[in-house]
Amino acid sequence: MKEHDNLQNPGQPPGFFAGLAVALGLGLALGQAGAAEYSLRVDAGQHDRSSSPLTFALPELGQEHWNLTGPGDQAVAIQADDRGLATFIVGKLAAFKTVVYRLTPAAKPTKTSSAWSREMGDCVYRSVTGR
Repeated sequence: MKEHDNLQNPGQPPGFFAGLAVALGLGLALGQAGAAEYSLRVDAGQHDRSSSPLTFALPELGQEHWNLTGPGDQAVAIQADDRGLATFIVGKLAAFKTVVYRLTPAAKPTKTSSAWSREMGDCVYRSVTGR
């Protein structure tokens, strides 16, 4: 079996995620759970990456909200689910390059806005709140 056979996504070409590797490293100082910081390393592999969704397991700290920052301390939007997984989009990453993200606990949600969209007949209604 090839390394990427178990990573195939239905509807994606073979090997789509073959080179995209992720490692979650623990940067937790002993006795300082409130100051926990984690590193998320993303390797592009053999192909250039552009707008690639990436899902990873969140640390099991009972923490509900997280902040993810990329190079240059740029905030990165993440979507966490009730199974302890989080997803974000890796922008552009050249082949054979690596980028490291920093994951830290957040005291509360960073955004309080919500959005919805509803299609009714020939019209689409959209609303954004909390901006």
